[in-house]
Amino acid sequence: MKKTNPKTSAVVKKQKNNLPFVTKQNAILITEWHFSLKETHVFLFLPFEKHALPLPDSSQSWLSFGLTEIPAQEWTKNLKVITPWRQDFLKFSNAQFHCFPQVDKTFTYDGAFLHLSKYRGFNQNCFLDLLECVKPGGWIVIGGNKTVGAASMMKWVKTLVPITDKLSKNHGLVFWLQVPQQIEKQSIAQLRSLPLTFENKFQTTSGMFSHGRIDPGSAVLALHMRKVISGKTADFGAGWGFLSYAALEKSEKLTTLDLYEADYNALRAAKQNLKHIAAPCPIHFYWHDVVYEPITNLYDTIVSNPPFHTQQTTDISLGQHFIINAAKYLRPGGKLLLVANRHLPYETVLKNIFRTVLIHEKNHSFKVIEAHR
Repeated sequence: MKKTNPKTSAVVKKQKNNLPFVTKQNAILITEWHFSLKETHVFLFLPFEKHALPLPDSSQSWLSFGLTEIPAQEWTKNLKVITPWRQDFLKFSNAQFHCFPQVDKTFTYDGAFLHLSKYRGFNQNCFLDLLECVKPGGWIVIGGNKTVGAASMMKWVKTLVPITDKLSKNHGLVFWLQVPQQIEKQSIAQLRSLPLTFENKFQTTSGMFSHGRIDPGSAVLALHMRKVISGKTADFGAGWGFLSYAALEKSEKLTTLDLYEADYNALRAAKQNLKHIAAPCPIHFYWHDVVYEPITNLYDTIVSNPPFHTQQTTDISLGQHFIINAAKYLRPGGKLLLVANRHLPYETVLKNIFRTVLIHEKNHSFKVIEAHR
């Protein structure tokens, strides 16, 4: 596959046209990563293109974890796509794939794909799920970029199930295996990456942002909540729920709290984590991508620790779009309270669309900003 010139690619043009606050250098980095990611997704299907594996017939059902790029259209009739990420869920659904945020383990599949993420524990748990869901003798195809640990994942899998074959090219590695005739489910359970409980009240699993700890930036933001938060409030990019927990704990003027989170698994964790606090107001949970999906409500306050990473790479435009959309969904006079890494260039965006911008705190790592609509 010929590499696209970053200076002329559609990805860079899209960045320039739609994301005016992204630097040229950052756009080029995103473009190069995007090419690499698409290449490894295509590479995942290479065993079929090379006739190393037989294509499934129309009666067979296959499962996939981790796909973010649309495969060839002929797979729509065979492939069920599992993705906890709302943006990917919408993309695959619009492409006519059967798509779900979680796997139904009561169903048996003829084969499966696993495209690796950067989270080792999450990858391992997905593979163990596939061992339980795919029929004996069914194929599991695993692949990904070498930078996410594809080789070490293959080494780990090999300790459990023999690898049939592998292919590697450029930055990608793909390998495949057959599910053994007998699987000891008790042994599989012992291999799982378990949820982590901390602070005697929070629980998270591998693959979530700030797994097993309170994010230091969010902790700094929580210190400023009491004097800012009031009325109908939203948490944009709520994750596993820490900022919402802190808002419920610290603010006496909340009337409603709505959590918006694009990661289905993190949102489920947030529901569990907020059960441990006596809520003074109604709470609603939305599996929602605040960058790409509209919101019907208007708020008095929005709190956020905006993301600046996709599943695979840095993308500062995400946080900038969080800010832009927060302005859309605040009532006149409404307040945005956010925390960001010190180096992230959010001030220009804020000053362009908000009436007042105040910096409550700025230390060597983070800045806490309040903006008035």
